[in-house]
Amino acid sequence: MNQLSWASQAHVEQDLILSRSLVELFANPLVSELVALR
Repeated sequence: MNQLSWASQAHVEQDLILSRSLVELFANPLVSELVALR
């Protein structure tokens, strides 16, 4: 499997930024108890 899921490098960067933001957000105990994502 040698296909990319992203159309451009900008999409890769955006995905990494969003992923890291979610990690930081859910590192907060209050947020992790009150918020759910699906």
